[in-house]
Amino acid sequence: MGRAPLKQPTNDRGLTAVELIIVIALVSLLAGVAVASAGRMSAAARARAGAEHLASLLSQAITLASSENTQARVVLTRGAWPPRVELMRSGTWVDVTAELARVRTAATPPGQVWVASTTYPSDTFTAGRDTQSALVVASEGTATLEAGYGMTARVQTTRLGRVCLEVCP
Repeated sequence: MGRAPLKQPTNDRGLTAVELIIVIALVSLLAGVAVASAGRMSAAARARAGAEHLASLLSQAITLASSENTQARVVLTRGAWPPRVELMRSGTWVDVTAELARVRTAATPPGQVWVASTTYPSDTFTAGRDTQSALVVASEGTATLEAGYGMTARVQTTRLGRVCLEVCP
């Protein structure tokens, strides 16, 4: 004759209070880690957007200096944003930032971004024709932007106007 299958003991009581507390603690820990990661990712995106915006302004300043056969500069203010682009017209520095806003290729970064430091003299990048050649030359230097959570981005320029950027954790 057949044997009756063995029954496994079951716990009909559900979760104990200790098990429930452990589950809640684990879920809370994972949620906290996710929120912290989201903040860092957002800051990294802001730092990159700020660096792209600044690189675009520096490149456009070089282009303006060349096309208008004059000097251009980008004025950076530590702890502040945005930079200001100025062009030498009739012996006076004229703010052309609003003019560039219509044709700028990189959007202004959302959220808070600021200039942490620069190696440019007087925190000002300049570009203009070299007095001894037909070349447009620019300030060599680096500007470091910060966006919180320790996220920074560096924009570097060379004498011949090359602009490159780097995002750093």
